[in-house]
Amino acid sequence: MTEIDFEHTLDAMIAAGNYDWKNEAMSASNFPVEGSGVTRFWTKVFHFGRAMASEDAIAAMRNEGFAAATHVQGLAFGALFPTDRRTHSIACLGSSARLIGVRYVVCLVGDCATRRLSLYDWLGDWSDDWRFLGVREFDRS
Repeated sequence: MTEIDFEHTLDAMIAAGNYDWKNEAMSASNFPVEGSGVTRFWTKVFHFGRAMASEDAIAAMRNEGFAAATHVQGLAFGALFPTDRRTHSIACLGSSARLIGVRYVVCLVGDCATRRLSLYDWLGDWSDDWRFLGVREFDRS
């Protein structure tokens, strides 16, 4: 289970992920933090093993009962599971920002040496090595 405390600013959420690099457009004006209190949710990293469009990845996650993670959910996941970013690039398709006329989503990108907070274009196909972060609301019952 992953948790978001909406009392934290975007900068604090980014800092908690201990990224080696972040895209400068990753700012509160482009990616606002909206919500209050503490929210808990389940996460699942999806790998479909084929190239696919953003819409198709979202539909595939929805078929398994998950929604695409927002940037805030992705930041919480990145802080909680830093080693996942060292082996796979993970796209958070649940929120986006339009910058210079192009729609971008937040991606947790890493390799064995670095962890980066990047922005990638929503359009086109994601290659077969990309992962997608899905979330499901925590059932309190």
